[in-house]
This record gives sequence, structure tokens and C-alpha cells, in this order.
Amino acid sequence: MDDSVFKISDQIKTVNEGYRHVVILGAGASKASCIDNPERNGTQLPLMNDLPKIINLDKELLDLSPDLKNENFEKIFSTLFELEPNSDRLQSIEKKIYAFFESLELPPHPTIYDFLILSLRKKDLIATFNWDPFLWQAYRRNLKLTDNLPQIVFLHGNVAIGICEDSNTFGPNGYKSLKSGKPFIPTKLLYPVANKNYNSDNYIKNQWSALSHFLKNPARVTIFGYSAPISDVEAITIMKEAWGNPEKDKQFTQLELIDIQSESKLTKSWKNFIFSHHYEITNDFFKSSIVRFPRRTGEVFLANYLESKWYEENYPPRFKNHTEMWNWYKPFIEAEKNIS
Repeated sequence: MDDSVFKISDQIKTVNEGYRHVVILGAGASKASCIDNPERNGTQLPLMNDLPKIINLDKELLDLSPDLKNENFEKIFSTLFELEPNSDRLQSIEKKIYAFFESLELPPHPTIYDFLILSLRKKDLIATFNWDPFLWQAYRRNLKLTDNLPQIVFLHGNVAIGICEDSNTFGPNGYKSLKSGKPFIPTKLLYPVANKNYNSDNYIKNQWSALSHFLKNPARVTIFGYSAPISDVEAITIMKEAWGNPEKDKQFTQLELIDIQSESKLTKSWKNFIFSHHYEITNDFFKSSIVRFPRRTGEVFLANYLESKWYEENYPPRFKNHTEMWNWYKPFIEAEKNIS
């Protein structure tokens, strides 16, 4: 037996709860999820630069100056919010956006979000800026296999999630709180304005608190399709405060960026989060650590960085259906049950 190599067979049966993986999702993640597996109704997902066109905000933006109209949605909405924060125009834009994202649905076969959900565990966290319901839908349907799935927080609210203020609980829209018996009401969506004031909404504040807690001591952090926009100063500030000084606080943390932007642009955007050479970049989710070491990203981190072992990569196949997918992941889940 070669103890210098962390083989796939060893990875499956090795379970360590101490090495957490944090994944932060931006709009690029949902966009990528629909490239090979389009949304069930074929709806195209927008980024900020094409959102007005895809959601059809022509009526609401008709009288804007050409210069402003040609800006991305982030700039357009922020400008309008400064000029007319309580206008009918803004209310109409918000209603259209909510209705658009609420209508989205994952296709019935496995998607990037299914791989993401099943490749992490309860010790891990996925934090998303996205309004679409894809992450929640993937979580719900994979509960049929196991409840040892990652924790999820919605940093800007989400159309799939509702809250009950009386019981301080949240759950799927349309359901009732088990504590109060009252129906969950839709979460507030935070729109792209310069000062989002994350502390003004108790639900959003708690979501950010959870992310901050996880960012203090993770083994791996993956940022998928999030461009760290300059306008979202508060979000970056909160994450940086939790992250600390990379040279002192993150010497044993691996940062991973999944994005189509160039390496030079990405390292510049995330320079305050990178320690030395402890980062990796890919433009393909299926080449990320999440997929290379499914459900064992922390264990491989321990073997590689702290025990100086080589490792085998364990890429899941591109499954045709969830039955195939669940059968492939079952040995990992059974090993986890034996440990716990």
C-alpha cells in the first residue's frame, strides 16, 4: 500500500468534519448552469449587463437618456433609486424582476447545481447572491437521497424563500412555519444600489452573519461566477472583515475562483483575499475541486497540504438522470453514516 497517495478508495471511507468548504455564488454560476442544461422552459438567464433586455424593461426605461439606458442594470437601478426611490417606475421594475425569477425552474435531469449540492456536506456552506430558485430546487430534490447536504444562505434574498417574523424562521414560499403555523412571506430582494444596508433586514443580517462565521476558518473557499462589483462595497467589506489578513489568518486556506474572466483580472479583483500561491483558477465548474473531490474536499485538503500526500482525482460522470447520480454518490454517504 502506498501511503504517499490518497487514493479514491481511501477518500470514500475517510470522513473528517473539521475542514469546511465555503462556496460563494454569483450570477455567473446560474448562467453557467443553463449552458448545457437549459432552464426547463428554455428561459435565458440574465447578467446585470443584459437584464433589462431579457426581462423586457423597455416600458420602464423608455424616457431615460441614451447614456444611462446603455449602462448595465446595476448603474441604471442605482441612479433611479437616488432620483426617485419611491416611484411607480421602480415598483414596476421590482415586480417584473420578482415574477421573472419566480417563474424559473431547473430541468428534470442533473445540473451544475445538483453536482454542487451533492458534492458538499452539512459541515460546508453555500452562500448565494442570486435571486433565482435553482439552488433551493436542487437542494430540495436531492434530499430524497440524503439530508447530509450543505447549509445555504441567501445574501440578497431569494424568490424561493419566505420568512416568518413572528417565529424568526424561514422556509419555502407557500409553506407554513412549524413554529408559528403562519405562512412564510416572500423575502425582500436587495437590488443593486450603492448602500444596501445589510443590517436593516433581520433575515438578511442573519444570512451575512452565517457567511462571516464560516469565512473565519475554512479549508477551501470557492467563488463561482461572482465578480465582486465595485458598487457592492458593503458586501466586500463584510467578507474582508471576516477573512482577515491573508498573510496572517489564511496561510492554510485555499482560494478557488471559477470564472470566465482572465487570471490577471481575477487576481486583481481578489488580491485582498489571496495568500501567496494558495489559489487556483478555472473557467469550468467541472474542473473545480468540488467535482474533482466530491464530498471530500476537506479530506483531500488535509492529505495534500498538511500531510504532503499526492491524491487521485475522482470525477463523477455526466449523469443522464438522478437515479444514476444518486447511485454513484451512495458509497460516500454510507461511509459518512458509519462515521457519525
